[in-house]
Amino acid sequence: MALLLVMGPTGVGKTTVIRELEALDSRFAYVRPWTTRPLRAGEVDKLSVTQEEMDRADARGEFLVINEFYGTRYATPLAPITNSLAAGGFPLIDWPVARLAAMEARFSGQLFRCYLRPPTLAVLEARLRLRDGSNERLAEAELEWTKMASGEFDHCVDLMATADDGAAAAVARRIHSAFLSMNGEVVNKHEQ
Repeated sequence: MALLLVMGPTGVGKTTVIRELEALDSRFAYVRPWTTRPLRAGEVDKLSVTQEEMDRADARGEFLVINEFYGTRYATPLAPITNSLAAGGFPLIDWPVARLAAMEARFSGQLFRCYLRPPTLAVLEARLRLRDGSNERLAEAELEWTKMASGEFDHCVDLMATADDGAAAAVARRIHSAFLSMNGEVVNKHEQ
C-alpha cells in the first residue's frame, strides 16, 4: 500500500491537510489535477488548462480518469502517480469518494483511503459560504454528509478523521501514523 487518497466533501479542508502531510514526510508527493477552470487567487494545487489541452492529453492516455464537478473537468494524470511509486514515494491524491471504483480498479491493493469529515454540517456550510457561496457545492456537500453519516462510506474507508478548525496538523499526524502502520514494510524503512 503506497498511495494515499484524501477524500471528503468540498470545503472540508482536504488541501490544508494535504499540505501538512507533505510537510510531515517528504515521501508524500501531491498529484496535482488538471482543471478546465481558471485557478482561484493563490491556488497552486491544480494545473489550469484549456478543454482542448485536456482532450489532447486524454487522447494520448495520460489520465487515470476525468471527473466533472460543477461544470468543470478535473483530470488525474497517471505519470506523477507511477513515477512516485517507482521512486518509493507516496502519491497523495485529493479524490472524490463517489469515484473510488476507478482508483480501485487501477491500483487495487495499493490504496490507503482516508475520509475527512467536518465536525458538523453547520461548520461545513459556513466554510463553503466563506469560500464561494455556491449553492450547488453546498447541496453536494450536504448530500455527501448525509451518506457519510448513514455509514454508506464505511466499507470503502480505511481511516475516518474529523477536520476540526485549526486541527490540520494533528489530523495529518494521525493519517501519517495510520498510513505507515498499515504498511509495516514502509514503517521499518522509514525508521532506519
